[in-house]
Amino acid sequence: MTRKANRSLHGKERALPVRLLQVREAVMTLMRPILRRHGFTEQQWRVLRKLHARVPIDKTSLAREATLLPPSLTRILKDLEALSLVRTLPAENNPRLVRIVLTAKGTTAVRRTTADILAMTKRVRERTGDEAFENLLDALDRFEERLGRPE
Repeated sequence: MTRKANRSLHGKERALPVRLLQVREAVMTLMRPILRRHGFTEQQWRVLRKLHARVPIDKTSLAREATLLPPSLTRILKDLEALSLVRTLPAENNPRLVRIVLTAKGTTAVRRTTADILAMTKRVRERTGDEAFENLLDALDRFEERLGRPE
């Protein structure tokens, strides 16, 4: 029996978009409780992580890097600003352009949350094996490169 036939017998979906969503959901089922415990939604966390990694950043770049639509990012930034986790700065060369940065409170929140996320990631690596974990990330990188990154 072929590998494909064997997998379809076990009820695994073979459509790539669906499988990617299913695996993402399996991972996020482990991560969501951590985010909730720290008071963040998945989308807020994506924004905070990107701000922690690269600051200051304009809204267009942040939306693209956090995989969010600009109107969603605007709402999320308003919420994060109300929590005093982020603030806006005018760009040096164009005062109409704003750049987003983490506040000290935001930096502390990201560090605390990251520690818990990394602990869960370590458990995931232990369950899946380091080699399988790294191979999956490498395969996803190659896959995205071959398809072309969306802009």
